[in-house]
Amino acid sequence: MRDMVQVLLPGFIAPPGWYFRIIPTDQGFDIDSNYDFSLLNDEYHKLTPIEHGSLSRPFLIQHVLDARMDLQIASFHLAEVITTPGTSKILQRKLSDILVKRDRNQSQIAAFQDIFLHDAHAIRETINSGDRSFTEFIPILEKGSRYKEWLRSLNPDKNIIEEYYRQITSSTWIETLPVKALRFAVTTISGIANPAAGIALGAADSFIVDRLRRGWKPHQFVNLVLKRFVTDI
Repeated sequence: MRDMVQVLLPGFIAPPGWYFRIIPTDQGFDIDSNYDFSLLNDEYHKLTPIEHGSLSRPFLIQHVLDARMDLQIASFHLAEVITTPGTSKILQRKLSDILVKRDRNQSQIAAFQDIFLHDAHAIRETINSGDRSFTEFIPILEKGSRYKEWLRSLNPDKNIIEEYYRQITSSTWIETLPVKALRFAVTTISGIANPAAGIALGAADSFIVDRLRRGWKPHQFVNLVLKRFVTDI
């Protein structure tokens, strides 16, 4: 929850003693928290119009549920995760927790490295606005699939990500779109040996660990900043 607050309110430091606890019940769960949501919303509404909603216990916990759903779906399909900065933070914590359970002698396991791509394009915004259709995007998506198996065999870095992106968008209408920044949170591990040896993992966690053992790398593709407005598409 601290991660979520810091993503939503850049620069905000949670006071010592704040807590956000999940208490299981027969009907689901309760939330016990002393977060000062009046203070949080005073800061939040300096950045976000009040008509877009306010911070609350359900608002924050929903991001955790969304992160678990994104991870489960991506692991089932052995696919990348397309997510938001806040959900990305939760996913990184979740995966790190699974890996720490694998080997409790390690004090910390860095599961991800961040790669920033500053010259990407506002594809989602353009499709959502209706200026381009998803049907028009499908041929580019299919073009990208030709490079995926090649990419899976490598340890991704910024140069590889940039080249991959350049190859699939070159000579397409995407090149005419406004530029935005993207972040890829890339796994630094390719698999796990003996994931369930001597540890108790839930069914969902075991399923995810099994996918990691097979070499699945849940790269996270995170939208960050729109750098200029659409001018002429």
